[in-house]
Amino acid sequence: MGRRLRDTVPTHPALLHGRQDDEFPARDHLRRQTYKENFDNRHRSHALKKLDPGDRVWIPDLQKEGTVRSNAEEPRSYWVEPQGSGRQLRRNRHSLIPERKEPQQLETPPPPAFRTLPRDSTPSSPQPKSIESPQILSPPKEQTSASACPTGANQGEPDSERPRTSRSGRPIVAPKRLNL
Repeated sequence: MGRRLRDTVPTHPALLHGRQDDEFPARDHLRRQTYKENFDNRHRSHALKKLDPGDRVWIPDLQKEGTVRSNAEEPRSYWVEPQGSGRQLRRNRHSLIPERKEPQQLETPPPPAFRTLPRDSTPSSPQPKSIESPQILSPPKEQTSASACPTGANQGEPDSERPRTSRSGRPIVAPKRLNL
């Protein structure tokens, strides 16, 4: 197993040879890849788009607009000329904000025209001359059985004598207060 064992227990020589894990490199690569993806997601990391020479950019540290002149030798770096100065500066891509480009005016076909009737023709159904308010239909009332409601018990009683009930049907009892 790579080192001399300092043990007095007798061991068969075949047991001293370690086994080789052929799947370890693939598992290790997959584990590292998932760690990288999770780290990038947690820190909102994303790849920035490349800039082309002639692109207009905002340079935050100078608070000026500039123009990309060329790519630098270093990766993700550009030579930028700030507006109003004759010098060129090297900036990394993360410190350059590209100017928004106006979307190209795409020719969209006009929406389909609605079918209209000629003015001299009449529609197939007659138009109402006056607009009436819609009628609201109430749901049919439930009929109660004769055992639940004796005949004449609810008929003719004023509302004040019947106890008020909640939506579930339980009686609402007003609290008794001490009136001095």
